[in-house]
This record gives sequence, structure tokens and C-alpha cells, in this order.
Amino acid sequence: MTFIDNVQAYQDSIDIEYGKDSYKDELDSSTFCNEKYLQFFTECKLPDSSTVKAFYLDNFSDGKPYILVLDTTHLNRKYELLKRNNFRYKLHNNDSAHRLFYDFVTVDKRRAKSNITPTDSEMGYLQYLFFHEFGELFALKWHASYHDKEIITGVWKIDSIEKEIRDLHSVFTDLDSLAMLKKLDFSPDFAWNKEFVEITFIEHRAFSGIYRVTYQIMRKTPYKVIEVTI
Repeated sequence: MTFIDNVQAYQDSIDIEYGKDSYKDELDSSTFCNEKYLQFFTECKLPDSSTVKAFYLDNFSDGKPYILVLDTTHLNRKYELLKRNNFRYKLHNNDSAHRLFYDFVTVDKRRAKSNITPTDSEMGYLQYLFFHEFGELFALKWHASYHDKEIITGVWKIDSIEKEIRDLHSVFTDLDSLAMLKKLDFSPDFAWNKEFVEITFIEHRAFSGIYRVTYQIMRKTPYKVIEVTI
């Protein structure tokens, strides 16, 4: 599972650059490189990397990145206009600028995950699924962490989770069940037919638990992803 381990390790290394003088937070450019991140997805066709950019939406009580495709002069001009209007706004005067920025980054058709194409292969659909479901789950701030999840690729991940639980003495968890999990095969399981691919693996969901989850990915555009079982 080199792909999953590598991309998740990179995500874990990305920091938040906390704003100064009440300005909003952003991705730390010293730990995140847009081009390097996209290079993990070798079996997905992405738009030219020069038109793909990660933005950080900070809502004060939460924050998360959005990866967008800026594929026309119009969109780039709109982004530059937002910059000039100071979307890195002060907290006491943020409503108008924040709404403009929010509307800009959350439009689905601009999201990179709506503009990638997988190769018709196991790795192609695995990378596509990761980008779609996990690709923006890094540098999460505060309440955004409630939606965090990761793929468990080996016993070492279970050991890490167990250590976190033991360090948080107030958290109750069945450690015997964790021990049983270590006996599982953590390799993704693939099932194919003419219409879709099903991929099953083990997930750790923050503040929720560990689950065996199956996703269904349609094999034709728009490559819709459905969570089948959990």
C-alpha cells in the first residue's frame, strides 16, 4: 500500500500557518506544495497543475483546504479580485469578504475532485477514490477535525491508535477488539463489474471508531462515488 502510506504521510506533515494580528489562517507553504501533492496521483488524469490550486477556508471555529481547478482567465481574475478585496480579513469586519470567498471555493464544478479522471485499473480507481473522499482531509482546524478519517494499512496504524487511546485516559475503548483487528488483512479488496468497481478497506474515523467500509465507483463519467456499507 505504498501509495496510501505515502500520501497519508504527506498529508500528516502539512501544517497550518496561523494568521497574525487577527487575520485568517492558511496552508503553510513551507510544508505544502501543490505540484508535489498532485504527483501522488499518477493514475488519475488531472488538469494542468498550473491551474490546480489549494485554498484554505477558515471559518474561525473550523478550517479546511479546498482544491480547485482555475481553468479560465475569468476564474483567475475573480480570484485576484477576491485577493484585492482582502479575503484575508480581520475578524471584526469579515462577513462580506468571507461570503465571497466561501462562494468561490465551495462551487462543486470548480473542485478538483470533480475534474479528475481515473485510469480503468485498480490503482486508478483507488487513487480516484482517495482523492474524492480523503484528498482534502489535511491541515484540519478545530471542528473540521470531526470529519477526519484515514485508511488503516497495517498493524502499525492500530498500534498508533492504541497509543493515542492509552494517552487519553478518559477515553473508553475495547482494547481486546483492537488486538483482534491486528489479525486482519488490511489490503484493499476490489470487486468489478461492467458498471462499477467496489473497493473495501478499513477506516479509522475520528471521534467515531474503526470500520470496514465499501465504496462503489462508477466506471463512466462523472465517476460517481457511493458509500455502500459501513
